[in-house]
Amino acid sequence: MKISATLFLGLCAVFGLANSKDCSGTEFECESILACIPDVWVCDGDNDCGDMSDEKNCTNIATTPCSEYTCPQSGHCIPSIWICDGDNDCGDMSDEQNCAPTSTTACSQFVCPETGHCISTSWLCDGDNDCGDMSDEQNCPSTTTPPCDGFVCPESGECLHESWTCDGDNDCGDNSDEQIEACPCSADEIRCPQQADSETPGGCIPQEYICDEDGIWDCLDGFDEANCTTSAADRPHYRRESIEARKLQRMAKKTHNQIREKESKKKQDLKKKTGKF
Repeated sequence: MKISATLFLGLCAVFGLANSKDCSGTEFECESILACIPDVWVCDGDNDCGDMSDEKNCTNIATTPCSEYTCPQSGHCIPSIWICDGDNDCGDMSDEQNCAPTSTTACSQFVCPETGHCISTSWLCDGDNDCGDMSDEQNCPSTTTPPCDGFVCPESGECLHESWTCDGDNDCGDNSDEQIEACPCSADEIRCPQQADSETPGGCIPQEYICDEDGIWDCLDGFDEANCTTSAADRPHYRRESIEARKLQRMAKKTHNQIREKESKKKQDLKKKTGKF
């Protein structure tokens, strides 16, 4: 994600990141790279150092076991009353599998082709995937929704910001946003090699970052500084704006997902009141 100089300077003032190993008393020194991060970033669930050193030996993270139903793919914990209710709550239809027939009465409204669930016609074309296969959202009248200026998930149709592609997160649910087609490099960029333990393509970096004077690793494996005549550091070190940008992106994504989950819950609550459950 590219950030403006103003935003970058603001982030530096707030977070006080440095790429020196001389960290202050309120900072944490990453093990494998020359970077200092704020203490508040330690054990927060984010791999800010890139080597997970800021997430090691954490004892203050309380994980509450799911007492109802855990979605296999996402790990989300959902209420047991959401199982076999006709809603694709998990996103992979796992909560709608192996369901017993709920009724033998002929459906007088809309029958979902894949699951056979009978849903109200008022739920058609409301933007909610009630059938789980998007059949209740097909052939809908055109809306004034603006075109997507980022990446459109093939299955769900969700519009993602371009910075969400090839970032290691399966945001679409089908991993389509983590394929090389989703994040092509521009003409003045090169692609870093894909890491052996990752399914995500390597990132794109400007050609001017290759063999730069400071020996900064813009590729995770230092590919851009290999076979250079300039002397590199004795261990990996990265641009502090890159570390800050990744942190800012994760914070923005968390906020976006929280808002989306709240909006989805409001819609589900409304449908409960109208007799969905």
